[in-house]
Amino acid sequence: MVCRRCDAEALKPRECAPFPDRCPSCGSRVYRGQCLGGDCPVWSLSAPIEIVGDAQPPVSLTITADTREWSDAAAKVSEGFAELKVIALEAEVKRLREENEKMVAWSVEMIRDTNALEFRESQLQKIIEGRTAPPTIAEARAHSHVTRGAFVVMLGDGHAHNSARIATGLQRFPEQPQRWWAIDANGAPCAWPVVASASAE
Repeated sequence: MVCRRCDAEALKPRECAPFPDRCPSCGSRVYRGQCLGGDCPVWSLSAPIEIVGDAQPPVSLTITADTREWSDAAAKVSEGFAELKVIALEAEVKRLREENEKMVAWSVEMIRDTNALEFRESQLQKIIEGRTAPPTIAEARAHSHVTRGAFVVMLGDGHAHNSARIATGLQRFPEQPQRWWAIDANGAPCAWPVVASASAE
């Protein structure tokens, strides 16, 4: 029979009683009679400790230099694992922060691009729809004299081939309703001219 205390063959097992699998003080695992718990209060005692196994006579455990050395080594190993966990946690926090910064930058860029697209869509919609009010004199002069553009005006409710006109914008027509579109020097639809005073006639 193999003795659980000294791992040696014992002719009389009761002469070398086996240690329990768990420390009776802290509940940590016991290996070859030594508690693996780094904070086990057993090691702070100076007197021998009696450990009673299942259906076994009392066994006297004396704290020696070897057991204290083993306890110190186990404590250092536990501290080393704790430091490794802290290092790993710090690395993970750093990685998450970098990913968060990238996501924030990406979100800002997406919002900026979305706003630009919405503004562009609004401008194009205005170009397509035109407007019912004729250009002011200031707008007509800025568009026809500066950019060499012109205006297309739809007069009344008739068909375009009878009602559409090309105008400089300085003309005034009695027909109603009216819809005006600005065109550039090449004849392509464009945005209306922007002048300092659009109300001056």
